[in-house]
Amino acid sequence: MVHNLHISFTSFRNESRLLKETTSLLAADTIQSVSIACLHEAGLQKFEKLISGQKVYRFPLASRRIPRSYLTYFLIYFEFFVRVIYLCVKERPSIISIHAISILPIGVALKLIFRSRLVYETHELETETVGLAGRRKQLAKWIEARLIGFCDLTVVVSESIANWYKQAYRAQNVITVMNCPLASRPQKADKFRDKLGISSDVKIALYQGGITKGRNIPALVEAGRLLSDKGWIVVFMGYGPLEKTVRAAAAETKGVYFFPAVPPSEILAYTSSADVGLCLIEDVCLSYHFSLPNKFFEYIMARVPAISSDLPEMSKINREYNIGISAKSSSAADIAQAVLDSARLFDDGTPARLDKAAEKYCWENQETALIAAYRDLLPHSR
Repeated sequence: MVHNLHISFTSFRNESRLLKETTSLLAADTIQSVSIACLHEAGLQKFEKLISGQKVYRFPLASRRIPRSYLTYFLIYFEFFVRVIYLCVKERPSIISIHAISILPIGVALKLIFRSRLVYETHELETETVGLAGRRKQLAKWIEARLIGFCDLTVVVSESIANWYKQAYRAQNVITVMNCPLASRPQKADKFRDKLGISSDVKIALYQGGITKGRNIPALVEAGRLLSDKGWIVVFMGYGPLEKTVRAAAAETKGVYFFPAVPPSEILAYTSSADVGLCLIEDVCLSYHFSLPNKFFEYIMARVPAISSDLPEMSKINREYNIGISAKSSSAADIAQAVLDSARLFDDGTPARLDKAAEKYCWENQETALIAAYRDLLPHSR
């Protein structure tokens, strides 16, 4: 039996990508057993077996109760490492998959101790993120440059990031698995108009996802104000640190609305209620520059044209299928103009073009490369 251990320095609460990957690997019988090692949080089970077969181990760490300092972070890291070692002794994984650069040293150590194959799952360009700077960035780059050679497979989320890893480290086995949703055809709904009392003669530009920095939230709020007398409104659906800003704007202007986040199973039904989707990532770091957010693909799957930042990966897909508009800049004026320009996409050919894009950019197409790459790592393939 081939066992695969995935390690995540999170509580595995909303890690949809990790869940999709492991479900696909199990369904294809590429591996027969999956465990996920992560952190325990209040309200979550310490051990959980999912319907699709994954075993989730959430480790409660005594060191997390100590007041935070540099020493505390080291203690947390070391305690987590020890807990994962005990799990490896028990389950003897053939393949170990890590889901952040912060635990790359743990993955390399476990590979050497247990003679496992090592997969490095980068959910973004790990050393070029907006919150990483100074000595922390230097340390991350030093760690990745020296340890990525121990990885038998590196999985990234866009072709631009794959090319970056190949050029920066001359990495050989790098594959792209985009964070697309499962294929579906949601029925066109009108949930926002029904629940928020929006008139049928007003068009809806939807922002969904984390209401946080790096997503042009202030500019989107201002764009809502600019569009309010032009037959458009902006709806924000999600949660995050800037939620109060959005709620305050929604209370004082007719061009901005707020709607709480909904369960993942209901997202596409709400998304399909919009006329266009908004995916305005700020071009403030290389990771964002090369990004392909899952929300962008959710708009496509809901058959909703997207207004995106003029960044290479999203712009390429919009041009390839003529299903979206790239804003000239991140200013509120240019975002509002892009929304107005989207009128050219409301033609008889747009549904067919969105169908073709949705057929290509679905998880069922992405999992093929992942399954093949994991099969190449199995003992009989060596």
